[in-house]
Amino acid sequence: MQLVFDSSTYDTDISWMKAYNGEVNSTLKRGAKHYFAIAYADKYGRKSSVYSDSSFEFYVSSAPEDAGANPFLYKVQLSYNISHTPPEWAHTWQIVYGGNSLAWYQQFLIRPHDRLDKSLFVDGKNIKIKINEGINSVRDEIDNYVYPNYVWRQGDRLRIIGVAAYDDGNTPTNDVIFQKPDEYYDEEVLSFDGIYIRIPSWDAYENLPDPLDETYDFLVEIYHPRKENEDMIYNGIGKVYDITNPETASRVHADAVDDIDIKDAYLSDVPIGYLNGTGPYVEPVTITTSTTTSSTTTGDGIPINWKIGFKTGIIETALQSVFLPNSNIRGIGEPHIINEDAKELRLNNVRYSGIHISKTFINKLNSFDYDDDVALDDRHGRLFSLEELGYTLKVLQRNKLTSLYIGREMSLDAKGNEQVVYTNNVLGSKRPSVEDYGTDQPDGVVVSSRHLYFPDVSHGVIVRDSPNGQEEVSKYGMESYIRDLFKYLRGLDTSDYKIIAGVDRSRDMVYFTILDYDTPANTVTLAFDEKAKPTQDGRYSPWRSFYSFNTAIEHYGSVGQESFLTFLAGALWKHHSDTADRGSFHGGKAEQELWLVSNANPAMEKHYEAIELVSNEPWTITDNDSIIIASNTRYPNGMQSKILSGEWAEYGGVFRASFMKDMLTGDNTTVDLYYLHNGRELRGREMLIKLKNAETGEVNLFLIKVISNISK
Repeated sequence: MQLVFDSSTYDTDISWMKAYNGEVNSTLKRGAKHYFAIAYADKYGRKSSVYSDSSFEFYVSSAPEDAGANPFLYKVQLSYNISHTPPEWAHTWQIVYGGNSLAWYQQFLIRPHDRLDKSLFVDGKNIKIKINEGINSVRDEIDNYVYPNYVWRQGDRLRIIGVAAYDDGNTPTNDVIFQKPDEYYDEEVLSFDGIYIRIPSWDAYENLPDPLDETYDFLVEIYHPRKENEDMIYNGIGKVYDITNPETASRVHADAVDDIDIKDAYLSDVPIGYLNGTGPYVEPVTITTSTTTSSTTTGDGIPINWKIGFKTGIIETALQSVFLPNSNIRGIGEPHIINEDAKELRLNNVRYSGIHISKTFINKLNSFDYDDDVALDDRHGRLFSLEELGYTLKVLQRNKLTSLYIGREMSLDAKGNEQVVYTNNVLGSKRPSVEDYGTDQPDGVVVSSRHLYFPDVSHGVIVRDSPNGQEEVSKYGMESYIRDLFKYLRGLDTSDYKIIAGVDRSRDMVYFTILDYDTPANTVTLAFDEKAKPTQDGRYSPWRSFYSFNTAIEHYGSVGQESFLTFLAGALWKHHSDTADRGSFHGGKAEQELWLVSNANPAMEKHYEAIELVSNEPWTITDNDSIIIASNTRYPNGMQSKILSGEWAEYGGVFRASFMKDMLTGDNTTVDLYYLHNGRELRGREMLIKLKNAETGEVNLFLIKVISNISK
């Protein structure tokens, strides 16, 4: 958001003062920084905390600082341009105002000339100013005059905001016009004895009238700067605007480029006093007119007796409201609060409310005590996920998992043994794990029974946390694949990928979908079998399969033990349907694909002869890369082949086919179908075979046998 202060020439309503009711209005405070912000509300009217930063603040120069013409003839207008995207949940927004950088101020007219209302005296290197006598005399004459007496506070400052040629007010055509001073005088108030304040003399300023020059009046302001750490309450200052296309990617602020015309923004070229509820104070003048009947009438005229400290050049207020543009009331809109906890990222804290006990009247969910907070170590990075597992709360930072007991504490018995005991505290003892595994993918964290699964992209592993500790489940047959995949992800921007996990309780499977927004073709879904018992030599892997439901999945879910669900583009899909064709996912059909590695006697080179499948349905090996033999010194580019559909023969449920020839025989690089029949025999230490089928019914594959002989 960008805020701009515009000062433009204004045709004032009051060009000179007569004895009639005038309007007293308000404008943004000059010589102060103003704090604006923005607040949002959702479709139910629930409001956010205030969004604010330095781009919402701007400074309105005081009269002597203003580079333009006479600033007493300006009106104040605020222009704004909002370019950021509103929160996804927001339906309305509003500009709010937190006041300005002055905690308090008063303006006075001081005079050096030798009259009854003289208020400026030179005392050595200082100036004495009589402050409260004029205010008291005006208050004696007007009952509802509300301008308070001055009370000194440490840190008060005084500045000259206007000068004017002295006018005794006796000539009706002679107006008092204040001009900005040619130099900026702003000094701290040195002392106050109850009658006089003392400030440093300005006689050294070349372009300011001499303090003893009786031909000038001085309009001064005493103010107290606001403390930087002072709590700020923002107030609504007008219209609530809509969000266009809320809760969509195209959402924008309606009326994002607009002006706030601070209504009540009138200025007077003749200083006037602020009288709450009655308007400016001017003394009525009796004008005597001689006629044939010698009658006397009372009419309007120019005031002739201005009191000390009574005149003020700019009618200003620290608070603004544009709800009632023609009102003289210093009203403010609905209050809004900055929530520092919401505005700032607290990377390593878990905050909790009071306890709730079901079926009782004990419900303190809306109560947060000051010490209801658990701090985690900053070294392990930002907190990304909280998961409840039994009576522990699992807290996952980028590089650490910490267990927090819920309603329990660890204590030591008389022998020094640890025991778990009940406590009234919501969160009890904190137990960081020994390992440095963590995650920055909150959607990839999933709980299944007593296990917690999460991807650790930083370490290149998928981890299972159990009551007996943590283990890398990716090491069971997928160690190098997961490591290389996560290494690739670390090279992307964090907004270019996302990992989503889900549990299929009906199959005891845990799914991990790695969404690659940068290159969607790299998106992949992996399935881990929780019940599988991997062998120590790694030959048996619980990683069951790659799945085709891997495009733009938004979430996994389940209903009970049987219904496993995925969410895609806002639609809900049920898996393991008895009515849908096999291999159908999210409205599309996918082939079953099985990759087989034949590496018996891997140290020996073999001559591959045939393959046998024991299955209820045929399979195909028809792609150009369906059979791959790795490169070696004899064949630097390896070998590549396939099996045509007509080569298969079935014998009592056994499908058998002889291997065909190497399609790279010609130049060892280019696939040529001619050599499928006329090329080299397939030879090597291991062979990768990719089998496919597109059946819509159940397919059972019992056995695959690769027939080979030691190559001579």
